[in-house]
Amino acid sequence: MLNGGEQSGQYEKLVYIRNEIIKQFEKIISFSDRLSEGNFYLYHCGI
Repeated sequence: MLNGGEQSGQYEKLVYIRNEIIKQFEKIISFSDRLSEGNFYLYHCGI
């Protein structure tokens, strides 16, 4: 850390394919809709 609280360093540029991200969100939305109906449970193991 430099004086005055400033940080110096390098940052990795992340590049994503927009349409793939949208597809993933659509799957999450569909999954959430099915879970909200109350006929399914989400079994979560991990973070």
